[in-house]
Amino acid sequence: MKSLSLLLQRLVATALIGLTMTAAASAQSLDLWRVLPGERGIPVMPGDATPVGATCADNDTAAALAAPLALADAIRIALCSNPRARQAWLDAAAQAATVGLSKAAYLPTVNASLSKSYDAVRTPGSFNSQRSGNQVHGANLTLSWLLLDSGGRAANVRQAEQNLAAAMAGHDGLLQSLFVGTAQAYYEAAAASASVRAAQQAEDTARESAQATETKLQLGAATVVDMLQARTALSQATLARVRVEGQARTSLGALAHVMGIDVRSPLQLAADADLDPLASTERPVAEDYLQQLDSLINEALAAHPTLLAARAQLASAEARLEAVRSEGFPSLTLTHSNFRNGRPGSTLPTSLTYERITAVTLSFPIFEGLSRNYRMHEQRAVVESRRADLEGVRSQVAFEVWRAFEALRVETGSVAASADLMRSAHESLLAAKARYQAGAAHTVDVLTAQKDEANARQERIAALASWRTSRLRLIAGLGRLGFWALGA
Repeated sequence: MKSLSLLLQRLVATALIGLTMTAAASAQSLDLWRVLPGERGIPVMPGDATPVGATCADNDTAAALAAPLALADAIRIALCSNPRARQAWLDAAAQAATVGLSKAAYLPTVNASLSKSYDAVRTPGSFNSQRSGNQVHGANLTLSWLLLDSGGRAANVRQAEQNLAAAMAGHDGLLQSLFVGTAQAYYEAAAASASVRAAQQAEDTARESAQATETKLQLGAATVVDMLQARTALSQATLARVRVEGQARTSLGALAHVMGIDVRSPLQLAADADLDPLASTERPVAEDYLQQLDSLINEALAAHPTLLAARAQLASAEARLEAVRSEGFPSLTLTHSNFRNGRPGSTLPTSLTYERITAVTLSFPIFEGLSRNYRMHEQRAVVESRRADLEGVRSQVAFEVWRAFEALRVETGSVAASADLMRSAHESLLAAKARYQAGAAHTVDVLTAQKDEANARQERIAALASWRTSRLRLIAGLGRLGFWALGA
């Protein structure tokens, strides 16, 4: 009978332990306050209403890399695969869990414990020895609930929520920075590819001139000096083509790095006719907001993620100051405990006992060695430091908008000037070739026109790429960059 009772006790204890572990495992996936983020997909950019694209699955990335890579796909891959983007999202997710942790202070805590104790006493004698033992099984349950404080829990919740707001704003700011960085790397790679095509065309033109000069030399219409000059120009064009091909490969590697993929990945960019120096020599349409600097700066000061993060950090520091201040006021706590066969660590009882304790405790902090006083001074300094940071960020945001505005204005003018330069250089080359074929121009005139036309091509390509990047930088400076800007 005794062994059966012991077996039942063991079964009950095992079941209770299993139930506790199951509850703990379930609590890890339970989000009572609904603050934890779900699975990470394509992040929503601050300027977009919804995410563009599917998910961040590996097969989506592989499909995008298998075809000629468009700019939007490159940015999507960067937002999913770049380590800095993942880290910023995980930091925000961790801060979201902190919000739930701060709200958990409003709930009671319950603890249960099981114990088994055995007390053995042996009394030796001259003829025999006596031995007695006492085995006790204990079970304890304790509930503790903070019923009332002086605003400390509410201040801690506000602090956690503001920290989460700062983390999310920082995440948005990083996404915009990554967006611009990926677009710039893409434009640089596209410009490098266009430069390769331009260098190949320049090399072909130089080769045609060299062949024409050799033909004229054979006919006695040119000199050996003319032929050598033409060959020298061809060698220079070949050298220029080799160099820009190397720059193109480097640009593709830099793009892969920004996207967060292996730099050895073979990338083929989608055809971009807008970077063809001869496809369009018209000036791009200027943005309407290019003439509204004051309104642009005011817009950035109201919605830029960096400013939102700085404001949230200031509010978090102020909430922390309130929490520290509340520690000096009373608190009311409810405690209820059930003990079977004595309290933990107490002397073993000789008979079965039950004990129940219910207490309401009102605590008054009187003296803490001035530690709270110094924490108050420390937190006030933190608040003022955050306020100074906010002013510095506000000034920096306004300056970045102004600088991006001026850069876009310069690049818009550069695009117009490069169009005129491209048109003039191309027409000059055609005229020089015609005059050379007619015998009215010297070889040096043709070579000079070829060099000027090749330089104009490179200037045109660089101006178009720089204009696009400057435009995106200005939109990012306003704090509303998104995929919408790629089609505008």
